[in-house]
Amino acid sequence: MKLSKPGETDGETGESGDTTEMPVIETPLTDRLGLDPMPVDETVVSNAGLLDQLLSQDRGDRIKELEDRVEELEKRNEKLEESLRQVYAIMDEADSIAEFNLSNRDP
Repeated sequence: MKLSKPGETDGETGESGDTTEMPVIETPLTDRLGLDPMPVDETVVSNAGLLDQLLSQDRGDRIKELEDRVEELEKRNEKLEESLRQVYAIMDEADSIAEFNLSNRDP
């Protein structure tokens, strides 16, 4: 995160005509998204809103949904492993039949 130094940004004009200047924050996220740097006060308000939104979401439903999905995938994996064992058993049986040759039997 990079903060601007006083004098590096365009200041806002206050009610009394004085110029007030807030430092600007640049973060890797603003760089990655190509966003303009925001003054500190705007960044704090924006981030507080995002944080409030994240904290107010109910995570319980999503956690339950993901746990159910994991359970479903584990059951599916067990069925696939059992099917694979059956395929290998059939292949082994086919190999042993292929090796059996009637012409090699003793009379």
